[in-house]
Amino acid sequence: DGMMIGVGAGQQSRVDCVKLAGRKVSTWHLRFHPKVVGLKFKDNVKRQDRVNARVRYIEGDMDTAEHEQWVKNFDVAPAPLTEEEKKSFLAGLNGVTIASDA
Repeated sequence: DGMMIGVGAGQQSRVDCVKLAGRKVSTWHLRFHPKVVGLKFKDNVKRQDRVNARVRYIEGDMDTAEHEQWVKNFDVAPAPLTEEEKKSFLAGLNGVTIASDA
C-alpha cells in the first residue's frame, strides 16, 4: 500500500544499497512470524528492549555471551527461529518492489 519498509541509503555501491534494503524488508516481515509474535517476555522487559530482542531473535547471530544476556528477557528460553522457518515464511511475502536510483 505504498509503504517503504527498507532503505539501503549511505552505501557506496547501489548493489549493496539494494541488498541492505532487502535484508531490512526480510527483518520487517519476519517480525510477524508466529514464533516472533509469540515470544513470551518477562513482565519487566521494557518496550525498546523487546523490539531489540525480537530483531536479535530474527537475526539469530548472537555469540554465547550475547545469547546469555538475551535469554534474560524470558522466563523460558525460546526455541531458535531456524533458517528453514525463515525461508518458508519469507516465501509468502509478495507485493514488494526493490528499486535503486541507478
